[in-house]
Amino acid sequence: MASASQISVLAYLLGSVSQGFTDRLTGWTLNRLARPLSVGGIESSFSRIARISRAWENGRQAIDDQVGVAGNEGRYVGDAKERATQELEHRANEAVQEALIELTLPATLLVGDKPELFAEVDRLRSEGDLRVAVTPPLAAITLGLAILQSPWWTVGIGLLIVLASQGIGKVDESRKVIADAISQGKVPSSSQDGFDGWVQGFITGRLPRLIAEVDQFRITSAVWASDSASADVTARVAELIGSGGSFTADPGTLGNDPEYGQPKRLTVEWRWRGQDRQATFAENELVRLP
Repeated sequence: MASASQISVLAYLLGSVSQGFTDRLTGWTLNRLARPLSVGGIESSFSRIARISRAWENGRQAIDDQVGVAGNEGRYVGDAKERATQELEHRANEAVQEALIELTLPATLLVGDKPELFAEVDRLRSEGDLRVAVTPPLAAITLGLAILQSPWWTVGIGLLIVLASQGIGKVDESRKVIADAISQGKVPSSSQDGFDGWVQGFITGRLPRLIAEVDQFRITSAVWASDSASADVTARVAELIGSGGSFTADPGTLGNDPEYGQPKRLTVEWRWRGQDRQATFAENELVRLP
């Protein structure tokens, strides 16, 4: 049967690694908070990172507005809204990950110049870390007493689970205090400032370009070929279409003759308004797209 001294040694050994246990447990909590977002649950995922939530809402509203205006003007918008929303959500996910990691930084780095905030955050974190840290050695003592004295001591394990849960709650509460201060503008946040700036650039730059790309005419392939030889003239055809709109399919104009003296044809593929199209033109035929 184990002696009291053996139980004490076991408690000491477990206590010496309790800091690692604390880090793993609070890290697990952080990972759960930072799980990937989805449109359906994005509001709740942002509940404690209000500025990111507001910026995300602004970006989503801008997508609806700009895509709607383009559609009303008769422009082809296709999957522009879906693509823009995916880009916005991807960047929002990154911002949330950065913000949640930011909330785990030492209080001195986050609110060190705000004495009242620092005192509150430091108190909550200290209380939380202490509760989680003492859980392993107390669990060892409880199990030892259950072995030496009475199985009824195992009831204490449930109380220790509550203690550890309270500890995690205190640490989480300290993050809420910082998150609220950031939301109210009392404390700067590089992650949230960065996302604010990105959304503004997205609304004024990337989003209009993305809508234009969907509606844009683009040459994807052009092959100038005889029955036995061919040449890629994609860049040349794109240049000709861009400068004049039409041209004649001949070696001089295309700047290439894959097989001298043999009849050739030009096969052009392009994308316009979300549709892939193709046409083939005989040598010396007028090429006009669309």
